[in-house]
This record gives sequence, C-alpha cells and structure tokens, in this order.
Amino acid sequence: MSKLQTFASIMLFYAILSFILGPILFYYLGNKTLENAGYGFVFFSIVSMGLWFKFGKSMVLANK
Repeated sequence: MSKLQTFASIMLFYAILSFILGPILFYYLGNKTLENAGYGFVFFSIVSMGLWFKFGKSMVLANK
C-alpha cells in the first residue's frame, strides 16, 4: 500500500470517528439534543488529532 493510500485510509477512519460515530454516541448517551451531538463532534475531533500525532503520522511515514 502506498503512503497516499495509507494516509487516505487513516483520514477516512478519523472522519468517520469525528463526524459520525462521536456525535451519534454523545447524542444517544446524553440528553438526545443537538448540543450533545456537537460535544461529541468536538470531543472526538480532539481524540482524532491525538491519535494522528501518536500513531497515524508514524504509520504513514513507516510505509514504504
């Protein structure tokens, strides 16, 4: 797999995590409000950034 494919796969995972799973999770585990969905978006966006700097960047750079 090329570096571009690895990068695209990782970014797709982070997008699904931040834009879909996070808001849905917070919406249904909270008060079922759009405000809670927004909190899920923010929280999981921060988690995605942490995962990128901890694991994702090195995965792309290690790929030859």
